[in-house]
Amino acid sequence: MPMCSPSPPKAAVHLMMAVTAFVPAAGGSLQAAPLPACPAKIETKQALASSSTGWLGERRDVGHLLDGVGFFSGPVAENAELAPSDAAGTRYDVTDTGVPVRLVCRYRGTDVMLARPVPKGARQCMVGPRNVVNCR
Repeated sequence: MPMCSPSPPKAAVHLMMAVTAFVPAAGGSLQAAPLPACPAKIETKQALASSSTGWLGERRDVGHLLDGVGFFSGPVAENAELAPSDAAGTRYDVTDTGVPVRLVCRYRGTDVMLARPVPKGARQCMVGPRNVVNCR
């Protein structure tokens, strides 16, 4: 019987992400200040909003693994996702334009995301291998 959304193999579940931001030091130069990493896995509770005739709503409790990161200008619900500023898709311009930019952690199999503001003064964030993010 085909499955609609197969679970990833256990070997592929160990995605890790570290986040580092650069903040002004006393002399005005930029220095690294680590931020918490995106959690590798989150738990959610999803429910069927309405039923369809002849169908039963069923669910299984599974965690959602980190799938990647993104950047949004303002609240995620406003859908103002920033496009990468390079062809490789690894650099993002996060210059403050009066609307806070958010780093967003995306997870497989859910639309639930975690978000946190990019530190004030950051101009650019780079996404490296294994979703490591550095902002300066």
